[in-house]
Amino acid sequence: MHPLDGLRLKIARAKTEIDQLGLMQDAFFENTDYSIFRAEQNPISGKYIYRIKIVGPPPSLDWGIHIGEVAHNLRSALNHLVYQLALINRSNKPETVAADKRLQFPIFLVQSEFNAKGKNMIKLLRSEHKAIIERLQPYDSNSMSLLKTVDLTEWRGSRNPLFWLEEINNADKHRIIQVAGVKPGAFMVTYWGDRPEPFIGGTFGILEDGAIFGEADPEVHVNTKLHPLIAFANGCDATANWAVVLMFNLIFKTVSEIIEYFASEF
Repeated sequence: MHPLDGLRLKIARAKTEIDQLGLMQDAFFENTDYSIFRAEQNPISGKYIYRIKIVGPPPSLDWGIHIGEVAHNLRSALNHLVYQLALINRSNKPETVAADKRLQFPIFLVQSEFNAKGKNMIKLLRSEHKAIIERLQPYDSNSMSLLKTVDLTEWRGSRNPLFWLEEINNADKHRIIQVAGVKPGAFMVTYWGDRPEPFIGGTFGILEDGAIFGEADPEVHVNTKLHPLIAFANGCDATANWAVVLMFNLIFKTVSEIIEYFASEF
């Protein structure tokens, strides 16, 4: 058995669950319709107000179960990686590695917290492995030359996929099941003439029936069809209103490439 076989199985399981969420999203929108409609006229601006119309129930709580399983498997795979890296450090005895309860893949948003807590989590690793893991931290994300397709220099701080994973996993384990809602993915506006602001407003948060979506001049035509996505509705602030499947695919790609980056060490 290769040292990375187990965690690769966890990653594969996570991808299966992400694909399942994609199928659930497609099935959901076959039965539930989200659109916008021209409602009352704003007496002050003279523009027409467009509101949300929802026909059908919201996403089920089953989404939260799948979200939790994806987060657990991806987070666990990173922790297993650190354990295996500790085992190949010839300075360690196997029993020492097995007894160290602190071993895990650190994910910190602030460098001072990484210095105070995170370094102890990878204390048994070789110095070059510690340095790589530190470069992958959300506060640094200097990983352009490390990962093949994910440039974490573009995803720093609270927009870092590893930070998202940490927040989703912690919320699912310790606080609340992740509730999914629907956000607009895209909509179409048709207008004629010189109109720099054909449509004012627009919401990128979770859609609610009857809520104001925006305003437009009477001559402007707003397509009633929305192209929605299922997003995180609550659980943790870092992921609020982000599309679930899109976010998890980026997290999955990031974790997979981190694992495979270290593969040549075994």
